[in-house]
Amino acid sequence: MKWIFIAKVREIIVFIEVKPRNSLKFGEPELSVTKTKQSQIKKIAFAFLYEMELVDVQARFDVITILYSNRKLKKIKHFINAF
Repeated sequence: MKWIFIAKVREIIVFIEVKPRNSLKFGEPELSVTKTKQSQIKKIAFAFLYEMELVDVQARFDVITILYSNRKLKKIKHFINAF
């Protein structure tokens, strides 16, 4: 499952990659946000800013990880300005 959210915090446009996982079989969810994935998210962000005609705005990239098991939340982590 892939989720990217866009939010505005004060005057900053925040692009948020949400990584849910139901186990640590493949490691911590934040480890899956590789340089390649970061590049893809940045391309999406720049396209969004261009389409919305947003110039001279600050932007940042956050990552939120969600670990759950049997539909029960185990842990949420928020990495502000992750990359």
